[in-house]
Amino acid sequence: MTMFSKEDVLRAVLTARLQWRGLLGDDGAAAAESLVAVAQGGGDQARRAVNLLLDLFERHDAVDALREQIDMAELGGGERLYEGLAGRMGPVAAPGVTYRCPVAGCHVTWTPQMAGQRAPRCPEHDRILQPVP
Repeated sequence: MTMFSKEDVLRAVLTARLQWRGLLGDDGAAAAESLVAVAQGGGDQARRAVNLLLDLFERHDAVDALREQIDMAELGGGERLYEGLAGRMGPVAAPGVTYRCPVAGCHVTWTPQMAGQRAPRCPEHDRILQPVP
């Protein structure tokens, strides 16, 4: 049985960083950015962020990009850290980062108060708030 470490997945995701917008779209790339910030930490939050990164790439049919980076025959064939998600939740937000609606001219912002919070959707435009550069 093939196992993928947090480091294997994170390295593959970071190596494919220049392809994120093409693979995942604007919202997905913003979500990946936020999840990577959490995944680079330690503990259960980092493990959960890696699970969410795998799910994000899977939902966008972009697992092949990760497979190429890990250089394995089948990314989904081994035991993974993946945990299924329910509903339309945003990505895990990075504490201390301000998030803003991606729609030009919208002034909706949000700052997470603790680790593990999910980035909300803009109440006006129904888009996931993105980290402010």
